[in-house]
Amino acid sequence: MTVQQQYTHAPSERFPYTLAQLRSDNAHVSFPEYPDEETLAEYGVYPVTPVVPDYDPSTQVLESTGCAYNAELQRWETTFQVRPLPPPTAPESVTRAQGKAALITAGLWSGVMSFVASIPDPTERALAEVALHDTQEWRRSSPFFNAAATALGLTGEQLDALFLAASKIEL
Repeated sequence: MTVQQQYTHAPSERFPYTLAQLRSDNAHVSFPEYPDEETLAEYGVYPVTPVVPDYDPSTQVLESTGCAYNAELQRWETTFQVRPLPPPTAPESVTRAQGKAALITAGLWSGVMSFVASIPDPTERALAEVALHDTQEWRRSSPFFNAAATALGLTGEQLDALFLAASKIEL
């Protein structure tokens, strides 16, 4: 993997700063395709060395916070902040098979079937059966699935967790 060289424009504190910006900012100057460091320095542009701190990519993410001049090494370096990975978010939909498998695995399938059977209005019950058995995908925003979750005593977070678990099931 080739990493593109990053630059900073020290006088304006712009980072990242590209060669295209240098050319645009100095339209009257003809630069070679890849100017050397001496030419760049004449315009206040300096290469930035990426200095990646230790981190665990399975639990953390790096966020670039800009660049700073390292006087000891006499170079510009990227600065990073190590943050924990954000928690996974529930998908908007899963396949019907994934949803059923997640409910079965969680021991909730019979409760969902009982909920559908307990719907007193025959039309509403038939629509619930369509939502449960005939749709190709189950949507997290579905009124039926939210009503079923409420009837089973599940919180929104628990329903999100079920959708997340379902999204990881491969049948």
